[in-house]
Amino acid sequence: MRRFLFQRITGSDPYAVPGALRLPNGAREPLLVLTTAELNALDEHAANYLAARDINEPVTWSPSLSLVQHFDLPGLRTTTVLDAARAADLLRTQQMSPAAVARELDTSEEHLRLAFETRLWLRR
Repeated sequence: MRRFLFQRITGSDPYAVPGALRLPNGAREPLLVLTTAELNALDEHAANYLAARDINEPVTWSPSLSLVQHFDLPGLRTTTVLDAARAADLLRTQQMSPAAVARELDTSEEHLRLAFETRLWLRR
């Protein structure tokens, strides 16, 4: 949980966190399955942590897409909508890995993670 919160607050990857929270080279990040209530509770804890240190910032932050929408950036478009019901079925019922689900849905693992984490349930 500490690694997850550190990553959520800082935006760092699991291999860039300091000390004991760092994943060893070659280790895979463990799959973390949270309910909406659990994620909300962790976000509340993180917000309290930041507030106690007089940090007036959101737990997670991402720039407005309007800042970069005029650029022709490489990679998959995250505006591609994700069929969440199908993704959840592939993960839970079919027991597919996140990488396999991302390939099946023609998206990236990061898009899949972001969609589940932020509950971006849009249809393709």
